[in-house]
Amino acid sequence: MDLYNTIASWTGWPAIVAILLLAGGYAYWVINSRSEQLKEKNELLEAQLTTLKNYSPDILAQRLADRLRILNEELERLNADHEASRESIRNKEAELAEVKAQIGKLSEQLAKAQDLLQTVSDAGLVCPKCGAPLEVREYHSELVEYQGRELDVDHEFISYECGLEIIDGNVTSNCRRSGS
Repeated sequence: MDLYNTIASWTGWPAIVAILLLAGGYAYWVINSRSEQLKEKNELLEAQLTTLKNYSPDILAQRLADRLRILNEELERLNADHEASRESIRNKEAELAEVKAQIGKLSEQLAKAQDLLQTVSDAGLVCPKCGAPLEVREYHSELVEYQGRELDVDHEFISYECGLEIIDGNVTSNCRRSGS
C-alpha cells in the first residue's frame, strides 16, 4: 500500500480514482465487446451448424428418397395416361376399321343398285326422263293392206306413271314431272 500512498501523495487521490475508473471502464468495454464478438460468432456457428444439419447424409438421403417417390408416382401417372391414350387410339382405330368396312359394303350395294337401275332403265321399265315406273306396255297387231297384200303390223304402246306416253317410238304425251 505504500505504492498507492506514494502515488497519491504526488497526484492526489482524485486523479488515481479517475485513472482507475478509466482503466476499469476501458477493461469493461474490451471485455464487453469481446463478449459481443463471441456471441455473434457463436450465433453464426449455430446457423452454420443448423444449415449443415439440413445437409447431413441422412436428411439428403431422405430428400432424395422423397424426390424418387414423387418422380415414380409422376411416371406411373404418365404411363397410365399413355396406356389410356393407347387404349383410346386402339378403340378409335377399331371403330375406323368398322366404318371403313361398312363404307365398303355400302359402296358394293350402291354399285349393285346402280347396275340394277341401269338394267331397269335399259329395259324401259322406268321413264327415261324422271324415273317414274312403267304403268303399261302393250303390243297390238293390226292387219294392213299394202300393194295388194295383207301385212301384220305390230304397234307398241308404253305409258309411265308420270304421264309420258310413247306409241311406236313416238312421244304422244310428255312427262309431267320433268317439264319436257
